This record gives sequence, structure tokens and C-alpha cells, in this order.
Amino acid sequence: VFLLQIKQSSRQQDGTWRCHICSKLLSTKNILNKHIRLHQGAYSFFCHICHKGFMDRTRLKGHLAIKHQAAEKSFVCTICEKRYAYKSQLRDHFKIKHLT
Repeated sequence: VFLLQIKQSSRQQDGTWRCHICSKLLSTKNILNKHIRLHQGAYSFFCHICHKGFMDRTRLKGHLAIKHQAAEKSFVCTICEKRYAYKSQLRDHFKIKHLT
């Protein structure tokens, strides 16, 4: 089924690949393969920083350690003083906790 889905997805004239499920354009066939696995629910664990998917918690932890090394939590919420390592995390926190 997976190979059929890849074949149904098409390479564009500019060299990108279009997902036949959601029409998203991806830069390589390898990235398209990973993207289609997301549609299939193959990934159960997701990075809260870059949203990359992983099949198990161990791989997610390895990704976090390598790609997002423990940064200082220097982004502080001005309302509740909760601290975050990344500005995007603080922004998400603010939207969820203080704008609703």
C-alpha cells in the first residue's frame, strides 16, 4: 500500500514531489516518504519544537538531545513567569494559557 501511495504522488517539473493525500509539496522523494508515513499514523511521538515524528520515545529523546540540546530557559512568560528554552514554546504557552 505504501509503495502505491508513493507512485500516486507525483514529481513536479521543478523537481519537488506532491503528496497525493494533502497536495503538500516536498523537496525530495525521501522526505515525501516520511511525510506519507505521517498520514498513515506511523509516528506516535512528535518533537514539541520542530514537530518531527518518531516511531518510539527513545528516538525522540535522541533527536531532542542532538538537535535541540538543552538550552537555557531564557524565555519567560510576563504573566505567570513560566520559563521556556524556545521562543516558539513561550508563544504557544501564551496563546493557550493566557489568550483563551
